[in-house]
Amino acid sequence: MLGNTKKSAYLCSAGLCLKGGFVQWSSLPFFTKKLLKALIICIIAKKEAMARWTRLNSETFEAICKDVIEHNKSFNKAIADAGSTRTTFYKYLINSEEAQAIYKYAREIRCDTLFEEIIDIADTPEMGIVIKTDGTRTETREGDMTDHRRLKIDARKWVVARMLPQKYGDRIDVTSNGTNIAALPPISIAIEGQVLDLSIDKTSEKEATNED
Repeated sequence: MLGNTKKSAYLCSAGLCLKGGFVQWSSLPFFTKKLLKALIICIIAKKEAMARWTRLNSETFEAICKDVIEHNKSFNKAIADAGSTRTTFYKYLINSEEAQAIYKYAREIRCDTLFEEIIDIADTPEMGIVIKTDGTRTETREGDMTDHRRLKIDARKWVVARMLPQKYGDRIDVTSNGTNIAALPPISIAIEGQVLDLSIDKTSEKEATNED
């Protein structure tokens, strides 16, 4: 509901500006008063809505992330349903480490959900009507929309591989946990009194490549 204080401040002012002049509220016709009240209420509602869009608290942020997890929504859809904007959401995210942890968790859960949907889509036929036109000939048949299902699967594979590359990427690193691996130390062995250097000489390797 609109705040009575705000509404009274507009309606109970000493004068009202109309067509460049000031008239007393009490002197206005009844219909004009009703019209102006409705206009003022719309203005107040718009200002309050804009104020909600420009601020975001932890409760609303968590509700958005919960909506993403439980109802499998995109963040854009969940943000819009919460009456906020992407700018406000991500501005709050940047300024809060706790929010970043919650956001990361929600993204991982959504990524897992999209991955599991791939199996569901592959195992579930999607019936529809296919219309093919070849010149003047048109063929209509009803059957499984395999091309559409393939597109949905490929889209989800592409998305999860980029949302969570360390888990669903084409190249999975199982040794370094995403960190750089230090170069191996030089390796040498002795055979019949002769020491052989088995380490890779980057300079020699580069020269050999150039010669090829």
